[in-house]
Parts: sequence; structure tokens; C-alpha cells
Amino acid sequence: MSMATVPVPMALDYASISRASSEHDVLMDPWIEAEEHYRYPVTRRPLSDAEKFYSLAEAWRQDVRFTSSLTQMILH
Repeated sequence: MSMATVPVPMALDYASISRASSEHDVLMDPWIEAEEHYRYPVTRRPLSDAEKFYSLAEAWRQDVRFTSSLTQMILH
């Protein structure tokens, strides 16, 4: 699947040309959020540091759950 950007609707494109500050923000912020959601669906979005830590910790727990050696657990 390509990472092509979604074309901006004509009304939003006109708003960026006219630089109407508050109206531009009201129109563009939801559009940018929708475009980011399209590019990074839940299955491909980057994980935060906390999410990455907890997923790695859970994977470690699953890997060493039947290991009784503390040394092997630490070195895993």
C-alpha cells in the first residue's frame, strides 16, 4: 500500500491560500488528524515509549515464564 497523501478538498485549499487564521485552523486541524489517521492506522502507528516498554516486558514474561534460573532470566 502506498503512502500517498489524500488530496485536500478545494474549500480547505482555498482556506490555506486566504490565510484566515481561526477559520483556517477550524478547517485544517480535523483534516490533518484524518490524514494522519489514514497514514498511520492503529496497526501501523508508532508506539510511545511506555507502550513499547510494556509490550517488550510482556514478551519477556512470556519467554521466561517456565525458566527457573535467575541468571537465564536476567540474560534473556
